[in-house]
Amino acid sequence: MRESDKIALVKNQMEQSGLDIDEIERMQFERPIDKTKDILVDLERTHCRYVRFNGRPQDDDIEFNDNICVMLPSHLETTNCLQFQLILLKSENIVKDYVIGWGVFPLLNSDFALNEGKFKVPLLFGGVSPTIDKYAKIERTIMQDIDSWISNLYFEIEKINLMDIKIENETGDMYYMPVGGTTA
Repeated sequence: MRESDKIALVKNQMEQSGLDIDEIERMQFERPIDKTKDILVDLERTHCRYVRFNGRPQDDDIEFNDNICVMLPSHLETTNCLQFQLILLKSENIVKDYVIGWGVFPLLNSDFALNEGKFKVPLLFGGVSPTIDKYAKIERTIMQDIDSWISNLYFEIEKINLMDIKIENETGDMYYMPVGGTTA
């Protein structure tokens, strides 16, 4: 998706929501973009940056500390979820990339509203299993074989309001200032 298409998409959604585009543009000029605090909204990114993990006994965790922005449909369904995959990348010793862990998280909570806040998801060993379609099956898999659980993934979901998006005039890049801590 080209930058001009992204901007047109955001402006179209603003118009549909009844927001005054002139008012939003005026507010953007009042708050200049601060690239040290504001986060680039890159809707083409589908993965975090690559992080090296040595896997030694003293290596307890991997910190990604990265942001991935996702545009969601206006009407979410109960089946919408985020899927996380931990991938071992191709190297001199490994002939191809393969999934070594995975987990899923529902986008909607029990009130059918978007989940927002900080969360934890268990990652299961191996490739994604299409037979696991409910969280109870993930729990049962872990209870039957604790070795199928490799770790937990901690992340944060933050909803970005269209009014909080700022567009850089020179490049057309979109930015927003996060409300919470590190956002995923």
